[in-house]
Amino acid sequence: MKISTFFICIFILSSNFIFSQKFPAGYCTAGIAQVKGGSLCDKNKYVCGGVTWSGDAKDWYANSKSKGVSVGKIAKIGAIIVFPSFTNNPYGHVGIIVKTNPLTMKSMNDLDGLGKWTTREVSGFPNKKKPIAPTGYIYYKLESI
Repeated sequence: MKISTFFICIFILSSNFIFSQKFPAGYCTAGIAQVKGGSLCDKNKYVCGGVTWSGDAKDWYANSKSKGVSVGKIAKIGAIIVFPSFTNNPYGHVGIIVKTNPLTMKSMNDLDGLGKWTTREVSGFPNKKKPIAPTGYIYYKLESI
């Protein structure tokens, strides 16, 4: 192996480690990243990895698409549902589709508070008086629910 090839390999490996995605533990993005294969890191303060993109929940649709991940407007079991920002939550929200009829999601930090999982129907999210439509769905590791 040439020395230049060796250094390129080391750079790629270290870049993937240094730039791995980190999400604050207990929030919806961390919960979904963990379901998709991430693990607790930094003294359990973050979830690292699991997805190949970063950002607040509201940005996940565009950010995942920019990384070449398939996205769309049709709900599929195992897909990540993405919501835009809404009243009292400028960061948006993400969950995992667990049922398509009625459309049902599992998410962290939704109804029951920080770090708690909730399963609920999507209609009427975040509340029945002012429901919002999802931005769309991310089709990433659909088997991970």
